[in-house]
Amino acid sequence: MKKIILILIMFLLTLTSHSKERIEDMSKFEVRYGKVYAIGEDEPYTGTFIGKYENGNLREIAKFKNGKSDGKQEVYHKNGNPSLIRFERNGKLVGEYKSYYENGNLRAEGMYINGKEEGDYKVYYEDGQLWRESKFKNGEEVVPTKWYYEDGDPLKNK
Repeated sequence: MKKIILILIMFLLTLTSHSKERIEDMSKFEVRYGKVYAIGEDEPYTGTFIGKYENGNLREIAKFKNGKSDGKQEVYHKNGNPSLIRFERNGKLVGEYKSYYENGNLRAEGMYINGKEEGDYKVYYEDGQLWRESKFKNGEEVVPTKWYYEDGDPLKNK
């Protein structure tokens, strides 16, 4: 999970800009000891990155506090539809998580507590039909995943 968060932070840094300064590439920022810093700065970065596509549409909004993702994180498809909406505190996923297909349909939804999956987690086909559903407690799957065919019929697990 930590590697995924770090990769996402690095991805966001390549695409985003600070609210007062346009960030052209990630060369102006670096990750040290799991925190984001502006190169040449001793203090971890606190602020908001806002990135846009070449067509002017919003690409993402990412907030950082003391060098870690903190707050609502939003990523958008090039057509302007949401791609990902999630919340983080001190670099860990918390609360509602949703991702979307480019057509606007929900791709996945779940909840996180302190960086771990909690409760129902569902993934959908692009047409909106349920593909699979799982149940988690403290990051551990507590009920076997149920899988579904595209027509909605349950897949028979062997």
